[in-house]
Amino acid sequence: MNYLIKERLDALACAFVLGTLSPRAARRFQSVMAHSREARVAVDAWQELLHKLSVATPRVEPSAKVWSRITARIEGRASSLRGWGHRWLPGLGAAFGLVMGLGLARLDPSWVGVTPTSKVALAPSYVGILTTPSNQPVVVLSSLRFGRELTAKILRPLSVPEGQVARVWALSDGTAPVALGVLPPSGKAVIILPDTSEKMFSRVSRLAVTFEAVSAVSATATPVGDFVLSGNCVKLW
Repeated sequence: MNYLIKERLDALACAFVLGTLSPRAARRFQSVMAHSREARVAVDAWQELLHKLSVATPRVEPSAKVWSRITARIEGRASSLRGWGHRWLPGLGAAFGLVMGLGLARLDPSWVGVTPTSKVALAPSYVGILTTPSNQPVVVLSSLRFGRELTAKILRPLSVPEGQVARVWALSDGTAPVALGVLPPSGKAVIILPDTSEKMFSRVSRLAVTFEAVSAVSATATPVGDFVLSGNCVKLW
C-alpha cells in the first residue's frame, strides 16, 4: 500500500493522532513516519489542529449513567483484559488522544484552508472535524472568521447512496438547522456562504452531514434523515 497518497496520508495521520488506529496499523504507520518527512509533517499538522480544537471546545462532564457504564464494563471484563484488551483500548485512545500530548507541533495548516498568520499562529477561523458515530474522522470544514467561504476537505471517501447528496448543516441550540451546501464524495470543495462566517457560525455549536435525495435539497430547509457525520464547530482565536 502506498501510504504517501495525500488523502490516504491525511486520514492515517488523523487516526494516528486520535488513537483510533489498531495497534498493528499504528506500528506500521510509525515505521512509515521514521522514513517519511511527509508523514511526520502530516502528523504534526493534525496534532496542532486537534490541540487547538481540544483547547477551544467547552468541557462536557459525562453523566452519572455514562460513568456507571464505564465502571461496569471495566469491572465486568477486567479478568480477561490481557487476552482481548487490544480490541477496545484503541477506542480509549480516541478519547485520550484529544487531550493528551497534542501541543508539540510545527505546522503550515493551509492544507485545511486555515491560513497561518505567523509560523506558530493560525488565522482566526471556525473549524470542525466531522466524524462517524464510531469517531472516524471523515471531513474537515473551515472558514476564516470574516470570510465568505467554507472549505471542505474529504479525508475518507463518502459512501453517498445513489440518487442522493451529502448536505452540510450548521446546528445551534434553540434555532433551526441551517443548510450550508453540498459536499463532493471525495477531494476538496469550497462552499460560498450567504454571509460572513462570523455571522453564520458565531452561535453554531456543531456541524453535521445528512444524505438526502437530490430533490430534497431544493424542496426542504430542514434535515431529512439522521446525521451521518457530525462534529463540534470550534472558534480558533
